[in-house]
Amino acid sequence: MQSKYISNFLTGIYQSIPPVYSAAIKADPLEKFSAEAILNIFLRLNCTTLSDCYLVNKDWKSVAHIFLNKKRELLYEKIVFSPKDWDLHFKDNGITDEEKLKAFQSLPPNIDELSCLIYPEKKLIETHVITYFPRKITINHYVELLEKKLGSTKGYDFIWKEIIPKFGSILIEVSGWKAMTKQVLNNNYEKNFNVHKTKIEALKKTSFSYLKVPSLLEAIICISTSFFKSKEKIFNNHFTYCSENINGYQAIVRYSYFGIYTNLEFAASQYNIGVALIQELESKRTKK
Repeated sequence: MQSKYISNFLTGIYQSIPPVYSAAIKADPLEKFSAEAILNIFLRLNCTTLSDCYLVNKDWKSVAHIFLNKKRELLYEKIVFSPKDWDLHFKDNGITDEEKLKAFQSLPPNIDELSCLIYPEKKLIETHVITYFPRKITINHYVELLEKKLGSTKGYDFIWKEIIPKFGSILIEVSGWKAMTKQVLNNNYEKNFNVHKTKIEALKKTSFSYLKVPSLLEAIICISTSFFKSKEKIFNNHFTYCSENINGYQAIVRYSYFGIYTNLEFAASQYNIGVALIQELESKRTKK
């Protein structure tokens, strides 16, 4: 994944590194290499190694910091649905400048290097949609944003009548970066939420304690922002269960031809309903 970004990095790196850093580099063993060669070396370093560069001296720390921020900028541009994307797609989203800065600083710059812990043979960015969740977002607010963006009277396909009055004004529990699987767990379609719940609890007892079933708001936002970011329609042929329950029935979400579709589990067949998993991303996570 990193190699795809080399040319993009080189475009801006020369302007990003002040002359003092170039002078510092000339004073160490790398002085025998050309500036372009040195840059290409740094570009191929993963985040763990770049972090180690912080320990060399003050100048190397500054250079490594520039490269880590460049990685974040490319992730913003290519992969994640960031506050920048919220501004692009949704006006009046309520994200302050202070929150935007914190969001940028908290984005793990090694996301493109992380392996998916559920499907270890794949990268996290291949199996998950990664979205920033503002701290003041609710289902009601998001529906309003969808209406303004899509120019329709609803902004969605269908929402079960009891969902809005019961859950529409509930704020997201934790703002920040979240990653939701693009498919149901292990491609398992089972119209019995308790079966899925048992399997998830078993996962939590191993090394997956941070995984959970998405809330309605989390599923709605992740599914729709995946389409807005990359035109990828996840969950367009099947539902994911959500954590909310109404009168003994679990809430479900999918992406239909006309947009977000939410209902209760009795509306789905046993062959097209499963469960996605969502996790909060922390900038400290570096395991590959």
